Amino acid sequence: MKPLITLALIALAPLPAQAQFAGRDPADCAAMSSGDVEVIPYEIQRGDSCVRVARRVFGDRGRHDLIHAYNPGMGPPPHRLTAGTYLCLPRTAPPRGSGPAARITALRQRVRSRPPEDADWLPARLGQGVDRGSRVNTLSAAFAELTFQDTSVVTLRGDTLVVVYGATEGAVRRGGTEAVLERGALRSRLGELRGANSLSVRTPSSRVALSGGSAVTTVDEESTTRVSNHSGGAARVSGESGGAAVAVAPGMGSKVRRGARPSRPRPLPDAPDWSADQPARFLGVAELTTVRGAWQPVEGARVYRVEISRQPDGRELVAQVEVPSDVTRFELHRLPPGTYYARLSTIDGDFFESRPSDVWSFGVELGQLMRPGQAPTEEAAFDFGDASEEPQPLVLLPGASLTAPDGVVCGVQGVDPVAELAFASAGDAMVACADATGAPVGGFAVRVAEVTLGSAEGASASLTATRGRELVLPLRVGSGATLPASLTVRGGEGVEVLGTEREGDVLTVRARVADDAPDVVSLALAASEDGPALAETRVTVVEAEAVAEAPTPAPPEPELPERPTWGQPFGASFFPSVVGLRDVSRGGVGAWIAAGWLAANDDGQPDRFRGSAGARAALLDRQLHLEAGASVDFEGTHARTAQRGSGDVWGAAGYRPDFGDGVDVLFEAGAFFPTQQDASGLGVVRLVPSVHLSLPFEERWLFRTRQGAAFDLDDSGNALWVSAYGVDARLVGPLIAGAEVSFSLGQEDDDLLVLPLAGASLGIAAGPLVLSIGARFGLTEEAWDTMGPYSVFFTLEAGAWDLDRIAATR
Repeated sequence: MKPLITLALIALAPLPAQAQFAGRDPADCAAMSSGDVEVIPYEIQRGDSCVRVARRVFGDRGRHDLIHAYNPGMGPPPHRLTAGTYLCLPRTAPPRGSGPAARITALRQRVRSRPPEDADWLPARLGQGVDRGSRVNTLSAAFAELTFQDTSVVTLRGDTLVVVYGATEGAVRRGGTEAVLERGALRSRLGELRGANSLSVRTPSSRVALSGGSAVTTVDEESTTRVSNHSGGAARVSGESGGAAVAVAPGMGSKVRRGARPSRPRPLPDAPDWSADQPARFLGVAELTTVRGAWQPVEGARVYRVEISRQPDGRELVAQVEVPSDVTRFELHRLPPGTYYARLSTIDGDFFESRPSDVWSFGVELGQLMRPGQAPTEEAAFDFGDASEEPQPLVLLPGASLTAPDGVVCGVQGVDPVAELAFASAGDAMVACADATGAPVGGFAVRVAEVTLGSAEGASASLTATRGRELVLPLRVGSGATLPASLTVRGGEGVEVLGTEREGDVLTVRARVADDAPDVVSLALAASEDGPALAETRVTVVEAEAVAEAPTPAPPEPELPERPTWGQPFGASFFPSVVGLRDVSRGGVGAWIAAGWLAANDDGQPDRFRGSAGARAALLDRQLHLEAGASVDFEGTHARTAQRGSGDVWGAAGYRPDFGDGVDVLFEAGAFFPTQQDASGLGVVRLVPSVHLSLPFEERWLFRTRQGAAFDLDDSGNALWVSAYGVDARLVGPLIAGAEVSFSLGQEDDDLLVLPLAGASLGIAAGPLVLSIGARFGLTEEAWDTMGPYSVFFTLEAGAWDLDRIAATR
């Protein structure tokens, strides 16, 4: 059997194979602007053609050359433009011959360019203008396509270096373009958009003048030039210093060694012929496609060149390779769906290249491979993978199925071809498909993996169940294929499956065996309740007296859940007209001390220093909350009620219902009780009922709010709505942080009181100790006068000892 070569893809993105232009991204247009040329997006209108767009935008229907130059990848004309898509066009038409000498209209893999005045190579990009004197270099296995102003096209193969000179304005009108090929291979296509253009190629050993048509010019490591003229007019080849030129007719070739005259033209080798049975369609799936081609050998061939493209004229290459003459077959894997065009050429012992062979066009289509547990509407993404690697068979589970495209049937050995092929038996198989005429359309290899279901204790362990009883069976699943995320177990005759839990490859099955169950019952593994069985296992049923019932172990005592601790730097200091946030999730008992410094707004007034202390308890499974505390001012004035409360006692009782899920709500009734009648205290009982809400989210975050009222039990009319809002976060380790806003609104001291405050805090929550420091700022002039323009609070909280937990550990 002749050797086979596996081609590597050089272009993996699925592109449209038709001549219809898909349009440009408007964002690309600005990147193409250079110098005095501004490039803008143009939205294609219904009925537009290249000529109509040129007349509408530039006022000259002949300037459609600008459309082709600024929108690479349009392919050969005529172009079908889609309304609503975009072209990139210069805002004004530059004079003919101005602008870059050429543009890069296609490239694959590593291509770089270097402007004439720059010593550094830069990565080339699609649509890039190439100025006169610029160099373009393709690295190994890469290629690039240059389109000149006269619409001549040259393709640079791998390891090629070209200096671009383009043409002057007069040369453009005459159809002339110039380039320097320093090394590598250059394929030229001239006159594709209008009459025969000319291309002058200078190499280290020759000068080549091409007129229309197509040719391949190469320069090897010894600077020897070879010209293979495929079509068009005769190529004129001379030495590096000029002199007498040799006319090389189409189908002929000539070479020039450095310092020598051109050789006498000689016939090019014959092009290979494709094998007669080449398919026109290949079927694959998203995970794998394979294309196979073969050709007849050519006498005298040294190597063959294989090119596969998306365009009939050879543009948009997706694969290219040169193979030894003993190879006459190829495989290409992971080719995306679409229509492709393949060409062959022969390179003989003297490195002349034949004309391309006839085009073999073929299509790649995808069938839909459905795996067990896969939703019918769920389509697998195309797997580009590594196309140079030999593909392995697709590993499937039993119950997978292949739905072929319309008019195609598929089968495996021993199974007649059908439109929907089911894979039931474990083992290796080759899927072969054919169209309605019986012509083969490719296929692929599969391996249906065996799935096992048995005792989790090992293959030797038996499964038994008691008749008329419930049981729990740990089962282990084994498979060489990836199992679906959802697995279920179904019971056969005499057994009802009540539930299935999965942890890795172990399924814990809870089932009930009927009183009249047979002596052996079966359990079937499936990807869904109504899906096909992937594996089965058998369970022996015994009578109740035949199995000694093991005593049911007592369930372990449930562990009380740990609750995170949060800071309360502003809520631990008592003020009669402002409330702060509290950590209402804490259980057990605890105590705290707090110190606050409130800066005075008036330079003539002293700053306020207030110390606070308190204790709390959460009893009856944290449902009953009790709290007591007091504050004392060591310095400061008490002109307003909001500044008082020094020496008064705070007491509160609250009820916390259990809502679960970490949500804490506390309904609290609190009050300030006066202990003295001087100006520093309130002198009257002030009630402060409030509701606290704590809502955790995203594990490390907590939202808190407190809504309440404050009113005096006298006829002063003092009554306020008081509230606070905050967000807290657990940072790293014991480090916590929070932000808080409080707002008070109502009547106090026979006037309207509006008191907005905002603050931030940082703390360390280490076991039963919480250290917090916070800074709070007044947001209005009134807040400055009442609570100070800014204030700092330090809080030390000791104890979150949970009485229930302490009792449970005794």
